[in-house]
Amino acid sequence: ASTSWIRGNPNPAVSKSFSPASADAGDVVQIRLGWSNTATNPASPMFRCVISDTVNTTFFDPATLAAVATPVGYAFAANTTTGEVTYTATDTTAPCPTVAAGGAIFSVQVRNSVTTGGSVANTASLAGNTLPTPQTGGVAVSGSATANLTLTTPAANAKTISATTEPDTAGANVAGGEVVTYRVTFTLPEGVTQGVRIVDEMQGGLAN
Repeated sequence: ASTSWIRGNPNPAVSKSFSPASADAGDVVQIRLGWSNTATNPASPMFRCVISDTVNTTFFDPATLAAVATPVGYAFAANTTTGEVTYTATDTTAPCPTVAAGGAIFSVQVRNSVTTGGSVANTASLAGNTLPTPQTGGVAVSGSATANLTLTTPAANAKTISATTEPDTAGANVAGGEVVTYRVTFTLPEGVTQGVRIVDEMQGGLAN
C-alpha cells in the first residue's frame, strides 16, 4: 500500500510604509506595518512570530521611538539605543494573528542633523516557525519589506520682476536697454544643506 502527502509551508508577507512619505529634519514620521500568512494550504499556519524593524540611527533619533498602534496579540518593545522595534506574538501556542497593512504603527523623529535631499531605506522583517511551543523540530520561516523615506530637497519657488528702470513700461513688457531687476525665491528645508548654487541663464537678447 502507498500513500502521498503534501507538506504545507507558511508564506509570510510583510507590508511597510512611511507616513508622510517625505520629511524634513526634526519631523516626526510614522512607520506603518502589516503582516500575514498567504499560504493557500490551510494546514500551514505559522507560530512564534517576531516582527523587527531597526531604524537607521544616523537619520533617526532612537530615543524618540514610540508606539502608536499595537495590534491585538502582540507586544511592542523599542530599544532606544540601537533603534530596534519589535512586535512579538504573545501566544506562542496559537497561529500568529494577521495584521492588516498599517495595523502596527510606531513613530520616530528625524534627526536635526540630517542632510537635505536623498532618501532613507528601512526594512521590517518577520521571523516565525512552523510549529508552536513547546514542540521542537519546526522549520523557521521569514519575510520582509522595505520602504523609503524621502528627505525634502531644496527647491526654487518663483522668479518675478521686482523693478524696471523705465517709467513708461510695465510688468514684463520692457524696452531695449532697460534694466530689469528680478526676485528669485527658494526654499531650504530644515536640516543641513551644502553647496547651494542658484543659476539664472539669461536668454533671448537679455544680458547679465
